[in-house]
Amino acid sequence: MLRIRYIFLSLIFISVILVTLILFYFDLYFESLLILGFLSVLFFLLTLRSYKFYIDILSLLKEENIYIKNTVISFFLNPNNEYLRYKVSFQNKISLYDKKLLEEKSKYSQLLDSIPLPLALINEQRYILFANNFAKKTFSPKFENSYLNQYFRDPILKSSIEKIQETLTSKNFNLEIELYNKIVLFNVTMQPVVSEEKKILYYLIIFIDQNTISKSIQERNDFLANASHELKTPLTNIIGISEIISNDPSAIIENKNFSKNLLVNVKRMQNLIHSLLDLSKIEMNKNIIHYKLLNLEKITKSTIDEFKYIHPKKKNIKIFNNFKNKSLKLKTDEKEFKLLFFNILDNAFKYSSSLVKIYLEETTKNIEIIFQDNGIGIPKNEINRVTERFYRVKGNEKIKGSGLGLAIVSEIMNNHEGEIKIESQEKGGTKVFLIFKRV
Repeated sequence: MLRIRYIFLSLIFISVILVTLILFYFDLYFESLLILGFLSVLFFLLTLRSYKFYIDILSLLKEENIYIKNTVISFFLNPNNEYLRYKVSFQNKISLYDKKLLEEKSKYSQLLDSIPLPLALINEQRYILFANNFAKKTFSPKFENSYLNQYFRDPILKSSIEKIQETLTSKNFNLEIELYNKIVLFNVTMQPVVSEEKKILYYLIIFIDQNTISKSIQERNDFLANASHELKTPLTNIIGISEIISNDPSAIIENKNFSKNLLVNVKRMQNLIHSLLDLSKIEMNKNIIHYKLLNLEKITKSTIDEFKYIHPKKKNIKIFNNFKNKSLKLKTDEKEFKLLFFNILDNAFKYSSSLVKIYLEETTKNIEIIFQDNGIGIPKNEINRVTERFYRVKGNEKIKGSGLGLAIVSEIMNNHEGEIKIESQEKGGTKVFLIFKRV
C-alpha cells in the first residue's frame, strides 16, 4: 500500500514537471516559475518534516543512552546511511528491552515455581501466558502457551472472567477436572492483575487440589492417632512402675525387673521421639534444603563406618561397588543420606539378618543402591504397606521398633525425587532398592 502511494506521488510530480516544461516552451515564464517555486517550497517542507522526524527519533534514543552522531550534511548527503544507523540503534534498544523482560520473567518464574501450587497467568482470551512447574506437572508439560479451553471446558471460567471485569475483584469457585482417568476437585481462585488506570492486564489463577487436602488431613489424623498410641504404651508402663515404687520404695529392691522395664520403656519412647523428630525435619526441609554433589563411594564408606561404630554388634556389612566411574557423584544431603542407610541397616539386623550386602549400581539414567539381607523377610501381601507410618508386619509386633524406619526412607526418597522398591520372601531375606536420578 505504501509503495503504491509513493508511485502515485511520483507520477503527480513528473506530470507537474512536464506541465512546467510545456509552459516554459510556450514562453509562459511567469506561470512556469510560479509552479517551480510552489514545488520547491513543497519539497523543502517535506524535507524539513522528514528531518524533524529523524531529530525526534534521535532525541528519543539519547534518552535511552543510545548515542548517534547526526548532522544536517550527513542527513542530506547520505540519508541511506543515516537510516541504517537509526535501524541498528532501534535493534539495540529492542534487544535491551528483551533482555530486561527475560530477566524480570526469570525472577518471577523462579518465585512462582517455588510455590507448591499450580499457578497460571492468562489474558482475556484465556491464553496461558505463564504456568509454573507445579501447573505443568499437574496438567501437562505443554500447559504454558496454550488455551485454557484445551484442558477445562467448564463455562464457569468464562463467566468468572466476565464478573471480574465488572467488579475488578477476585472470584473463587470449584472446578471438577478429569486428570489421569480420575475426577479431581479443585478450588480455583482467579485474581485480576490491574494497571494504575484500573485496566485488567492479566488474570492469575491458583488451583488448590481438594482431594489432596482431604487426604493430607486424614493422614495427619491417622499419624496423630498412631503416634499417641505408640507413646501411650511405654508411658503407661513407666507410670505403673513409678506408682508402685512411689507407694512402696522397697518394691524396686524386691522386684529387680522394675529398673530394667523402666529403662526399656524409656528407651522405647526415646527411639520413637527421635524417629518422629527425624520425620518432622525431613518434611520441613523438603522445600528449603540445598542438596550438594557428593562422592558416592566415599560417603557410603564413611556412613557404614559410622554405623558400625555406633552399633558394634552389627558389623557384618559388605560393599560391592560396580561403578565404572569410581568418582561418581550423587546430589544429596549428608544427614539425609546417613539417615537412609541407618534406617535400612537397622531394620535388616533387627529382623534377624546376619549379613547385609550393599551394591552400588549405575545405569544411563539412574544410580541404584541395593541393600540385600538374609533376614526373616516380608510376606508378599504386606510389602506395599511397610513404608506406611507405624505399620508393623503381622507377627513381628514383639520385635522392638517404631514402625517409622521405612516411612522415613520413603520420605527422604521423595525429597530426592527418587524411588524405593522392595523385593522380599518369607524366610528368604529382603532387597531394598534406592533409585536416584543421575545428575
